[in-house]
Amino acid sequence: DIHYASGSLARHMMMPREGHLHAMRRLFGYLKTNQNFGIIYDTEEPDFSMHKTEVYDWFTLYGKVQEEMPYGMPVPKGNPVVTSGFFDSSHSSCLMTRRSTTCYLMFVNKTPIKWFSKRQNCVETSTYGSEMVAGRIAVDAAVELRYNLRMLGAPVKGRTTLFGDNKSMVTNTSLPHSTLKKRNQANNYHRVREAVALGIVSVVHVDTEYNLADMGTKAFNGVKQQFFLKNQKF
Repeated sequence: DIHYASGSLARHMMMPREGHLHAMRRLFGYLKTNQNFGIIYDTEEPDFSMHKTEVYDWFTLYGKVQEEMPYGMPVPKGNPVVTSGFFDSSHSSCLMTRRSTTCYLMFVNKTPIKWFSKRQNCVETSTYGSEMVAGRIAVDAAVELRYNLRMLGAPVKGRTTLFGDNKSMVTNTSLPHSTLKKRNQANNYHRVREAVALGIVSVVHVDTEYNLADMGTKAFNGVKQQFFLKNQKF
């Protein structure tokens, strides 16, 4: 809940100003007021029945491909776990560099297990481009999470469902016949699409007001922030 605020303040560590001190005091005041906040560990599987996605034939584009299992992984034991996540990008949110901010929030069943909020390494000229970068970063996080779970002996159930709020990005990466018009995004574009073809992830659209990764890309007022924190469970 403070990832975006602390990350924004950290950019000015080399040359802080008086305004940054006031912002830091507000952040500490938030922590003092909300000392009882914590992560809810819920092992119940989420219900994604309302977010059904069709499985398409990607053979003509990527051939006969499938997810590679980790070498030397132990025999899975215990109850299977469902992985999912939210990702988002705030286009040109940094007023000094006009770089976008990326955030993802990964879940194992209904428990938030990994999160990330950071300014992107390059300047994107469109919202689509910044969202595509965020999608690629989220896919890399999903691959890493699935690998770690399997090496720990946990059976991973199905694909990792990734929720994004940009319809153009979701459509481009989910449909085989969808074409890319911005060639500078080719690497990110094919990285996400190949992960879909491999059966690693499914990219699903969600409204912005329900995208939990939104709180890691921009500052919200107290009411909106509390809404996201209280609705982290699916």
